[in-house]
Amino acid sequence: METHNTKVYVGSDLGAFITGVDLYSGRPGAWNFPGSQLLVSTDGKNFSQVGSCVSSGPCTSANGLDNPYGLIGTNPAYTGAINTSIRALASFNGKLYVGTFNAMGGQLWAYDDTSDSWALVPIQGITTGNPYKPAIMELRVYKDKLYIGIGGPSGNNYLYSYDGASSSIAMPVSGQPILADSTVGVIKLFTSSNGLLYIGNTDLTLGFSLLTYDGTNFNSITLDGFGDPNNAYAWSMAEFNGRLYLGTFNQDFTSDPTNASAQLWYSDNQLNWQKATLPKNFGPAELWFPEHGAW
Repeated sequence: METHNTKVYVGSDLGAFITGVDLYSGRPGAWNFPGSQLLVSTDGKNFSQVGSCVSSGPCTSANGLDNPYGLIGTNPAYTGAINTSIRALASFNGKLYVGTFNAMGGQLWAYDDTSDSWALVPIQGITTGNPYKPAIMELRVYKDKLYIGIGGPSGNNYLYSYDGASSSIAMPVSGQPILADSTVGVIKLFTSSNGLLYIGNTDLTLGFSLLTYDGTNFNSITLDGFGDPNNAYAWSMAEFNGRLYLGTFNQDFTSDPTNASAQLWYSDNQLNWQKATLPKNFGPAELWFPEHGAW
């Protein structure tokens, strides 16, 4: 969700990207999903579809596809891909920016709500390499630029920036550290009151990385999920009363689904981090099992 010019916009994840899942036995070949959609509201209660997003923007339909990845054509002769979901929204420089998941390279679109018109923003290198970078995962305005977190093989091209000029393209931010091959892209961008941009990358093998950027230089806070390789995502961040919080997705819950493994970390100086103590009864067991008093 994002507010832009006194309106609330909501991007949907209603695409056909359901990896390896058959909806039911014997289903027909077509994946009849509505594709990505963009809704808008002036009061926060009543929403309507932005029609131009379908006709001239990123809301391409997934109806009739024969695969769960949004690939256009007939197996095995695919000729392109649609946007199966909207992953990020940001209001920047008078326009609403929309980032998508697209199997042939994530897309960034600029929407002018005054003229109800769309423009595709070129992103250097996102459709090169093998595989492509399929997702614009995060958008964050920082120091008069739009920063773009990319989902896909990372290397040293996981963070891009865009100045909003119609003639420019989104470019990789210079000097970003090279991350491990197991890193699969940005899951979180966050700006704090101390003037730093935080970049959280996903790594299912080593644990997430968390970096800071001050507009010139990068600094690494952790490259191994705060010492726990099961901390795969720096999933959420928030600042409250001068303290910065970070919540993780931890893969260890798969070994015992009745126990919690997600972690909450905090910092009072944005450099040194401590693990918060969570209640012993915190976890899926409190949600899933009535005998534990849930629901």
